[in-house]
Amino acid sequence: AAGVYVETVNLFQDTNLTGAGVGKSIMDGGANGTVLTVYSGNNVTVSGITIRNGSSSTGGGVSNNGDLTVLDSEIANNYASDSGGGSYNSGVLTVTRTTIRGNTGWSIAGGIVNFGSLATVTDSTISGNKVTANYAGGVHNNLGSTLNMTNVTVSGNVAPSGAGLSNSGTINLAN
Repeated sequence: AAGVYVETVNLFQDTNLTGAGVGKSIMDGGANGTVLTVYSGNNVTVSGITIRNGSSSTGGGVSNNGDLTVLDSEIANNYASDSGGGSYNSGVLTVTRTTIRGNTGWSIAGGIVNFGSLATVTDSTISGNKVTANYAGGVHNNLGSTLNMTNVTVSGNVAPSGAGLSNSGTINLAN
């Protein structure tokens, strides 16, 4: 349903979260933790939802250890005191037709950190994210990880090094 829901959500089971659309159904972390946490062994789909104002050491907006699909959504204005302001992935992450913007990470990646896992991003925008100390304002793909990006706009991200994309794993890019 449309509305602003100020809460942090921890998912320990398979779940589908369907909202009324970006800017209409809003999960707001109120700067009190990760907005959405998906635990290992769980399949979760998020559709038509804005995830905003999370604050955590890793994954201010989203922390994924399971199998998470994000469709037609927005991950915006989240903060991580370490890495992955928008999203920290150590599971399987699929992002489609989604905007990841305005997120901040202190050490690594304002937008997405893919850590020892698989992330696929399609028809999406990663913009205006920043990292303060190290690298990857937009996306960091870590050693042992695979990142697939197709028709993704990466722009306007800020970092001391590797503002848009930083990679030490396997990456596949297509337009």
